[in-house]
Amino acid sequence: MPSECALCGDEAELRDSHIIPRFVFKQLKNSSASPFLRGYENPDERIQDYNEKLLCPDCEEHLNKFESPVAGYIYHPYQRGDSTSFSHDDWLHRFHISVNWRLIHSDLSEWKNLPRHQREAVKDARDIWHDIILNDEPVHKDPFTHHMILFNDLKLKADSSELTDRWEFYRDRAIDATVVCGAGTYYYIKLPKIVFMTCIQPPHADGFNNTKIEESGRIRTPQRIPRDIENFLVQRGTLVLERTASEQSQEKIAERMLENPEQTLESGSFRAYAESMKRRIENHNPLDYLDQECEVCFTDHRVIKSLPERPVENVELDEWSETQDEWDGGFVYFEPI
Repeated sequence: MPSECALCGDEAELRDSHIIPRFVFKQLKNSSASPFLRGYENPDERIQDYNEKLLCPDCEEHLNKFESPVAGYIYHPYQRGDSTSFSHDDWLHRFHISVNWRLIHSDLSEWKNLPRHQREAVKDARDIWHDIILNDEPVHKDPFTHHMILFNDLKLKADSSELTDRWEFYRDRAIDATVVCGAGTYYYIKLPKIVFMTCIQPPHADGFNNTKIEESGRIRTPQRIPRDIENFLVQRGTLVLERTASEQSQEKIAERMLENPEQTLESGSFRAYAESMKRRIENHNPLDYLDQECEVCFTDHRVIKSLPERPVENVELDEWSETQDEWDGGFVYFEPI
């Protein structure tokens, strides 16, 4: 049944429009240990994609023009680890505001629940982006500042022990979007390993470096972001990862991963898990798990009350360890007597 296109306003048979670009879901699925993706609101529900009846065929094609160069020149090379420096023309700006605009129109968006002054700011941004996208107007007519953050290479000021246990999974594998309200109003879009942020109110913010999307320019590392934005990223990762799949769903995921262990070990999901475990092991204190199997590194931590109160040479430790085969691979804390 014909309906009104959200972009051009014509009556047409609307397409199943992707709110988040299809190439993102495709890459995420292809690099996953499991062929199924799961949503934040209901982690037990499998999803393969997300789309809505939003655009007519012509407008869908029009927006797709901005996606191809981003996928080919930035997104896929960065996911592969090929580069951390990306030249761009105005197609990156147009891509960013087109995704912003789609998300604002999406049923997923909750911006209409914002306080009035912030709601009006988002509405004004939506209308400006609509005209630039529809009429191919110059991007310098956009008064807002846009940033692309190479999240996987961002050096956080926060101590790694402050991060949620599955931080690497959020950073590398999660898709997320929301309006950020604090000292300012920002529009936040997180793709795997990449974050896009728009400064709406005020339209500019200090503290960003090597992140700004110009009409033509280069995004590169090292990057810097304001501390309040970093705090938001850390808190957002914790919030999103609080919702996990049920035990039954997790068992099904594990069974599917074990069906193809080689694919699992080569997947982006496993790499994120391995990085997360490495960080947890480096940050944990073995003395918190004495005389029990450690829930972090899964080894037995023992106290051996047999060494004198003097420096012990390496050769003595080597000789001692050769007689302690049963503790091979464990952590031993030597307590002086």
